[in-house]
Amino acid sequence: MAETELISSSFTSLPDDTQLNMTYTDPATGKNATCWDQCPLSTDPTIAAQDFIFTDGPRNLTGLQMQLKAWIGKGAGLSSVQLLSEGTHAVAFTMSANSA
Repeated sequence: MAETELISSSFTSLPDDTQLNMTYTDPATGKNATCWDQCPLSTDPTIAAQDFIFTDGPRNLTGLQMQLKAWIGKGAGLSSVQLLSEGTHAVAFTMSANSA
């Protein structure tokens, strides 16, 4: 197990501060599931990535805020986050406090 692992998160739309519903395939069961407040992330090291799909339909957003809700270890961290939509591609990478 890694020294720190993020185990749940959520997304909020900006500027209206609405938590967004998402669907995903649970890697442990292979079944579709829905989340909004505590969206689980697998801690299985064989799972390279997980896809979450916003299910609230088209929205006019000026931004998204990701909340890191629960983690194991000293702090939460991600190697990368990719946000994809039709016609648009946005990527966000995490920075450590030492590289700011």
